[in-house]
Amino acid sequence: MTASPILITVAKYLGATFLLVYGAKAFYAAFKTNQGMELDSSQKQTLTQALITCLAFTWLNPHVYLDTIVLIGSVATQLEDKISFA
Repeated sequence: MTASPILITVAKYLGATFLLVYGAKAFYAAFKTNQGMELDSSQKQTLTQALITCLAFTWLNPHVYLDTIVLIGSVATQLEDKISFA
């Protein structure tokens, strides 16, 4: 992929365009509808249950590991001073 800088540039701009269009469609869809979420007051959730749910979404989410290990790790390997990056 490094042999073709034009391909890298095209992929970069196509990726950015895709993300912008996808985000704009989601933003438009969020404000287009008049529906909302109704809270069910019959089911109470304690602070402990809310914190456990939050921690489960955080630590059991595979994107956490993809972002921290793969993406940030690949940036860190390109630097000479890894201690200051950490």
